[in-house]
Amino acid sequence: MSSKANHHRGINGGESGEVSHLCSINLSGLVFVCGQKFTVSSELALSVQIIASEREEDWNVRGLVVECRAVKRGRHARYQVTLLFFELPDGLGEMVAGAMIAAGSFMQMKGCPLFGLN
Repeated sequence: MSSKANHHRGINGGESGEVSHLCSINLSGLVFVCGQKFTVSSELALSVQIIASEREEDWNVRGLVVECRAVKRGRHARYQVTLLFFELPDGLGEMVAGAMIAAGSFMQMKGCPLFGLN
């Protein structure tokens, strides 16, 4: 299963920007790396695309930034952002839940640490 996400907007007035790396996703939220710094407690909307079993799905999700920290990735400034979902679309929730069961509780993308949201 592979996935990617694109940032649409933030209430903090940030410009649109593409997510460079989706680190992890679970039923509570996701962690991604991008070139834009977000204020903790800002609201974001993302388009999440997941490709699994030769099936490609796109969902729009909204959430609250609960962490944004600088990370080293190449020459440019990058930020690792943890987003807590407001509400997870049914289809995405089902796909993530199925992958979590198959993976043994969570999905983690290579190269990023596990995050935990309760």
